[in-house]
Amino acid sequence: MFKKYMTFPLTADGDLYALQDTKGNQIAMGSREVCKTLLYLVTNSGLMDSPPRLTNSVHPRQQWGGEPAFREEPLHI
Repeated sequence: MFKKYMTFPLTADGDLYALQDTKGNQIAMGSREVCKTLLYLVTNSGLMDSPPRLTNSVHPRQQWGGEPAFREEPLHI
């Protein structure tokens, strides 16, 4: 557990960072500037006074398996 929000590098090159909350949950990922901006917004505004509730749903594009979203039609020449 952390006492404050933390930014951690995800790659050795330092081009991808993760922003974690005080419980260690990853809340954002992006460049260092993006994480720095989000950190400012989270800590200096009322955004996290009432954080959104967590859901178990997954965005349809992140689901694996099942039928593909489109079908390739055979090319008739």
